[in-house]
Amino acid sequence: MINTSCAFTGHRAEKLPWGYNEADFGCIKLKNILREEIERKIGLGVNVFYSGGQNGIDLIAGEIVLLLKKEYPFVRLVVVLPFEGIADRWSEGLRDRFFSVMENCDEEVVLSRKYYDGCYKARNHYMVDRAKHLIAVWDMGLRSSGTYQTMMYAKMRNRDITVIDPVTTETEKIIYQN
Repeated sequence: MINTSCAFTGHRAEKLPWGYNEADFGCIKLKNILREEIERKIGLGVNVFYSGGQNGIDLIAGEIVLLLKKEYPFVRLVVVLPFEGIADRWSEGLRDRFFSVMENCDEEVVLSRKYYDGCYKARNHYMVDRAKHLIAVWDMGLRSSGTYQTMMYAKMRNRDITVIDPVTTETEKIIYQN
């Protein structure tokens, strides 16, 4: 099988409409749509998924990929961390989820020992540079967000981009290459 890959980008939990309440109907709906989109990518031959390890969409997407590995054992999850200790200041519940994803992922990449200005951008570029596809959960709003900047970088690199709006859960596919 040819390795084809997909990266995720999206808002942190506090910037999502439901915040940290993943029992909210909107979050459940988004997770189902995200799962469908990941399965669609697997159907297109994607077998490597890159997640940035941040709370919010990164963790949600990583957890979904890990669940789908039961049906698609050839799928790999690579978690790319911008720096060591990214979860050190998170709540215990978020840290538990983070460590569960880290323990079950296929590969962990840590780009820096310490936080530095620009480390998240470096992480996002690392993932996009290795992926043919990008799934972005973006609310069509903030143009200064890391999610938007990652989408623009993916566009510049001619990646196929799927945007899912977390508010409306509408999906838009932006195809820049076959």
